[in-house]
Amino acid sequence: MSISNNLSAFLLKQGDAARFYLINHHALWGFTYKNWSKHLAPLKDEAKKVYLKQWLQNQTYQKVLKDLIPQILKIDESLLILKGMNHLDDLYKEDIAIRFMSDIDLLVDPKKLEQIKDLFESLGFIKNTESKWFGDKHKMEFQKVIDGVSITIELHTKLFYHLEHFTFEKEKKDNGSWQLKLEERLVFLCTHYAFQHTMLKLYWFIDIALLIEMYPNIDWNRCKEIAKNWQVKQSFLYTIGAINQFWNPIAPALKGRFQSLISEELIWNTNQRSIRYLLAKNLFKDSIITNLRYSLLWLVRKNSNKQS
Repeated sequence: MSISNNLSAFLLKQGDAARFYLINHHALWGFTYKNWSKHLAPLKDEAKKVYLKQWLQNQTYQKVLKDLIPQILKIDESLLILKGMNHLDDLYKEDIAIRFMSDIDLLVDPKKLEQIKDLFESLGFIKNTESKWFGDKHKMEFQKVIDGVSITIELHTKLFYHLEHFTFEKEKKDNGSWQLKLEERLVFLCTHYAFQHTMLKLYWFIDIALLIEMYPNIDWNRCKEIAKNWQVKQSFLYTIGAINQFWNPIAPALKGRFQSLISEELIWNTNQRSIRYLLAKNLFKDSIITNLRYSLLWLVRKNSNKQS
């Protein structure tokens, strides 16, 4: 695992309080403990505690998913694993405690959703209140405490909110479920990181960097074609551009039109109200209309939450 001096340099400049906040905000305790120990001096005990906790939690997550997969496959043979649980199988296989896990993300056939919901409820999972937010309409969330660990499972009926249909290739995993093919997986992670969350969490950035390092034979032209078809080309280009800037220059030809606007402060997410952040939020969308709709509805939702 290569460690970027560019990425960690910003953390090294911070005082202890700011460093604690950034590591905590970006869920990087495990990663920092294993890879950036020089940044931890007075925080090392806290980092070790979180690292060991994540090891236990992630083992439980893996066990829960292993038990669920054959039961879900009886209902939906197209079951596809997204994001973090895939990463534990390859990117973090040597040390699963490095990666913070918040949930298990599963892509399921919308026609089978109710049957899977019934299965989860029969197993003691509690369905969370459905979000009225249009960006989450394609998701259903369940929770259950297992072996002292709060397990969250998020069922997706499509990849993202902005299109009804996504064309993608997939490949079968050893456990009988599916995952996105490499190029689709990469574009999906870039879209989740930049298009959906405006570079909110740095551990997502690190996932992308490690994926590219582990699988160097990526077909970049195919990635661009997928991003174009999914209408997420800008978020893909800006994310790969940021990897070039702050990790390693793995694909220097790929970058956003205004890539220089992507700064250390932006990827460390120190000010979500800055002009640079708001500008990036717009730059990461292929469609101005999509961005305006998302931004307006997000503001309405935020104001509504304040009043309730």
